[in-house]
Amino acid sequence: MVIARVRPVHNWRNKTNQNKRYPVHLEIRINGARKYFLIPVPQKVADHEWKGKDDAWVGKSHPFAFEINNKIREKKEVVNGLIRRYYLYTQSLTFPVVFRELKKSANANSFNDFFQDYVNHPSDKIEPDTLKKYLACL
Repeated sequence: MVIARVRPVHNWRNKTNQNKRYPVHLEIRINGARKYFLIPVPQKVADHEWKGKDDAWVGKSHPFAFEINNKIREKKEVVNGLIRRYYLYTQSLTFPVVFRELKKSANANSFNDFFQDYVNHPSDKIEPDTLKKYLACL
């Protein structure tokens, strides 16, 4: 089984723009294929502000360095937790599963939010009658 890898990248397309500030993405590698997930940050990062070191990707010269580093750490931990879960159960991880997990906005600590998210995005194996019962319960 191939283990997926994740790392934050800055300006992964190597394009230049007028204001010299670029978005931050998570590079996710599964079986040699790469896809990128845009991390929502309050302000894009300039080349001289990007340090690329673990847990200090954005330098202190950036006004939102703390927030951006925390957001990167948070999204990276979501993917790493997913990788650990799938590895533990010897299942193969796919990009749609990773992106769905990254886009979740529900609070996992609240049962109602978790349940609402499950009803909004049911698995393929759930029967329509079961889903109706879940909606009634909610």
